[in-house]
Amino acid sequence: MDLAYSFLRDNDTYSVHISKGHFTVIEECTSTMLSLCKEVSTEHSEWIPPCFCLTEQQARDVGAKLGREVCPYCIRFLYGWKKDGTVL
Repeated sequence: MDLAYSFLRDNDTYSVHISKGHFTVIEECTSTMLSLCKEVSTEHSEWIPPCFCLTEQQARDVGAKLGREVCPYCIRFLYGWKKDGTVL
């Protein structure tokens, strides 16, 4: 299954994070309970429509458009980097 990415906004800090899941059927996907950086739970955040169930390239495009609003660690994970700066 292909990976699916969704964007969510933290209810406390309003920062934007990225969650990873898998496509299930056309235009539907699953999502993990934590953001890529493991700092934000989907229970304490809101999905940002229409930024959900995106392909990797679409997620990169949305991340570039949102800019500094997006957690830098989530962006690093999206591009294949760990928190310590090494490649996944």
